[in-house]
Formats: sequence, C-alpha cells, structure tokens
Amino acid sequence: MKGENDPMDNLDFLVYKWIEERMANYQNVEVNVAETWWMVVERMNTRFALIHGDDIRNWMTIPFYGAERSEARMQRLLRINFNYYLIGHHHQSAEFSNIIMNGTWVGGSELSLKSMQLGGLPTQRLFSIHPNFGITWSRDIRLVDPSKLPPTKIYT
Repeated sequence: MKGENDPMDNLDFLVYKWIEERMANYQNVEVNVAETWWMVVERMNTRFALIHGDDIRNWMTIPFYGAERSEARMQRLLRINFNYYLIGHHHQSAEFSNIIMNGTWVGGSELSLKSMQLGGLPTQRLFSIHPNFGITWSRDIRLVDPSKLPPTKIYT
C-alpha cells in the first residue's frame, strides 16, 4: 500500500544516485539528491521547496487548491521561508501564486489518459532567476515537435 515503504525505497532514487556517481568527475555539474521526499535549495538569493506532488489532493481533478494548502503547510512544517514551491507529478504545467507545477517528460500516459482522461504534450518548465527579483520569466519547453506527431485516428 502507498505510504508503507520508505519514499527512498524505489527505482527513481537508485537512478538519481547512479547519475550522481556518473557525474562526479564533471566540475561544472552539481547533482543534488534528496535523502527525503522534499528538498529546499537556494539559488541566487531565491529559495525553492521541491516536492514530488503525488500526495497533493485534487478537487474535481483540479490540483490548485490542494497545492496552495500543501505550500502553506510546508512553510509551517519546515519553518523555512521559501519563495517558490515546485511540484511535479500532476503532468500539467501551471504557475500560480508562488507555486510552479512542472510538466511531464512523457506527456499523456496510460494512467493519465485512461483513469483521468488527462494528457498533453511533453514539456518542462524553464525559468530565469535574478538575485534581487527572483524568477523574472518562465516558459514551457516542448520536448516533442507537435507537427511531427501522428494524426489522431478517427474511426467511422
């Protein structure tokens, strides 16, 4: 059942540790692997709390209310003020308040398409940080060229 095992007891964590080991000799690359299900990092005077987001509850399949509640709770729980709350898992890119939900590498998956009827193009959020102003711009980077996708088949 979900929650019975340690969050680090999974293949993702092993892959992250493998990548960390493989990149150790590159002086210009820093790999940060959290030893827990969350991480707070500071870059250019801006703090980011990063979580997977799988435990954020949706309301009517919309995660925004749950994300705002989660962000407020994490601020109190960690007793660390952070400027932005970065969330994965929901496979939908969004930005609201100080919350950034990343896209997904895969787009629609069997689970998201069948169970939730949700999917989209594979994207990742890219943003710029200024040391005095925090995030100054952001955009989604498409990981696939939509013009090269096969057309949707319609059977009549």
